Amino acid sequence: MAGSEWSCCACLPLHNGSEKQEEEEEEEEEEEEEEEEEEEEEMVRMFVPA
Repeated sequence: MAGSEWSCCACLPLHNGSEKQEEEEEEEEEEEEEEEEEEEEEMVRMFVPA
């Protein structure tokens, strides 16, 4: 089950370690995902004409 919820290629290697590592990195990963979503929204705004 561990690792099945991670679909991002860049994230997979981080979560192939011990479960202890996963628990510690999970919070960081959620923050990174939020930042990535914000960046994607900004990219869309750049390409979509106002």
